Amino acid sequence: MNNIILMGSKKQFINKVSGSKRNMYGISFLLILISVIIGTAIISEATIAPANYIIYKNGATIYAQNGQTGVDDYSGTDASTVIQSAINALGTNGGKIFIKQGTYDFPNLSQSTNDAARSAGLLLKTGIHLIGESRNSTILRYTGAASYYNKSVIANYHRTTSAISVQGTETDQDISIESLTVDNAGKVMGISAYAVNQVPGSYDPAQYYYIVKDVYFKGTGGGYFNTERIVNFSYNIKLQDCVFGSGATGDNAIGGGGVVNYHIDNNVFLNTTSILIDACSLIFIRNNFLQFSSLIIRGSAAAIGLLEAYNGGYGVVPWIGSTSVVVENNVFIPTAGSFALFLSQSGVQSLDAPAVIKNNYFMRDTNDGNSSGGISVGASASPISPLIQVEALIEGNFFYNLRGTACIQVGRLGYIKKCYVRNNVFRDLNATPTAVGILVDSTNQVEGIVIENNDLRGLGTSINLSAVPSDMIIKRNNGYVTENSGTATIGSSSTTIAVNHGLSYTPLINDIHVTPTNNLGNATEFWVSNPTATQFTININSTPGGGKTAAFSWQIIR
Repeated sequence: MNNIILMGSKKQFINKVSGSKRNMYGISFLLILISVIIGTAIISEATIAPANYIIYKNGATIYAQNGQTGVDDYSGTDASTVIQSAINALGTNGGKIFIKQGTYDFPNLSQSTNDAARSAGLLLKTGIHLIGESRNSTILRYTGAASYYNKSVIANYHRTTSAISVQGTETDQDISIESLTVDNAGKVMGISAYAVNQVPGSYDPAQYYYIVKDVYFKGTGGGYFNTERIVNFSYNIKLQDCVFGSGATGDNAIGGGGVVNYHIDNNVFLNTTSILIDACSLIFIRNNFLQFSSLIIRGSAAAIGLLEAYNGGYGVVPWIGSTSVVVENNVFIPTAGSFALFLSQSGVQSLDAPAVIKNNYFMRDTNDGNSSGGISVGASASPISPLIQVEALIEGNFFYNLRGTACIQVGRLGYIKKCYVRNNVFRDLNATPTAVGILVDSTNQVEGIVIENNDLRGLGTSINLSAVPSDMIIKRNNGYVTENSGTATIGSSSTTIAVNHGLSYTPLINDIHVTPTNNLGNATEFWVSNPTATQFTININSTPGGGKTAAFSWQIIR
């Protein structure tokens, strides 16, 4: 896919952004537009270093030219065999392999992995930097039979067969794949990584990175990038400036899990079904564009036993829940009928440390009849310990024209603890607004919910409380009245008065504060009763009598 096609396929959307709505997208869209679609990126040291091998084509033959001698050390018609021969020749220290423009076919994925049932087209190892001439001109294409999760185009220490696999020992370090296209033809995994950058007994996030940068993942199924979470885990993986999918319905753009220090930045996801982050720790997802692609961040029930048995001493253990999550400055266009972002998911374990969801843009085109949602927070699996819960800060996001279950859904799947929803803006441009701003469902275990300082004006329903947790705080939201005050007077011959409170919800009796402002006449006691969605009642124990009244001031604070 070249830049013209990508820009053309999104022409209507980009025109909107460059016009009146540009400021809504802010930093996130500008970074995506400049860094990803145009293709500019920070040049790494590996990119500018001299190549140890240069891969090129002449007719149907592929050659691996030695970068020092200029001699073609390897050649053949199977690109994966030629490139792998060059990788193997570089020894334990690795090196740079530069692949010139052209389409390099992988008819067989014959590189053995640690699992005899799986294989890869290329098997990378410590110090290998695989760099193409450009993302659009260097294409690694799988042309064999479909095998889906048993084969990968590129891999390393690999349990899911990939076209490119980063595999070797369990301490593979300092690996990069840059500036090329991986076309899995919808038949196999694109790139997989397993147990990379492990340093037993220590954890240094600045020491090594496994980088996938400026790569176009092409295909309509089979998956694009996968990490392995079931047996072991990886440190320090970066996916940046990449394009996932061609706009056709596809498989997971990102799958697997078990990564500590996972950076997903400045990428474009086009109709890729889902981006799955499972049982990871230190997760940073920033400045991405996600069209019809759901981001799912969750834990793994399958990893519970591993935590109980774990004694490896690797500093940070990512198992069970995904921990320490930052999702910021992204643009989401959710699929109709789905949420754009799931923090935990039905049937799985949840997060066990805070997530920060900040300054993102969630939108659908005006009046397209969608039923899309923004953020869903909750998990249906029962917690096995106090750690299995969701703690989230959802702040400064913009929700535009979403008309699904809710723009933000908290607790529908249950088991929530400490969720703060602050300073978000919600808009529904439909002539008859139907959007639900925030839905709180406490039918399961929900506690510590704070909803404050949000702009919820002009929606069908600003806040929908199916039930109200006793410790919930809702205050200072524009479009949802939770604080009010006024005065009320009971006449000389009456003992009650119904007061219209003007709130957006039914207050609790303990929320209503009433103070007498005169001597109440013959009355000596007063109390509040019968709060409803519109009124509450002030009572006194005797009529004031003698032409007197009982006067009160009242205030309701949630």
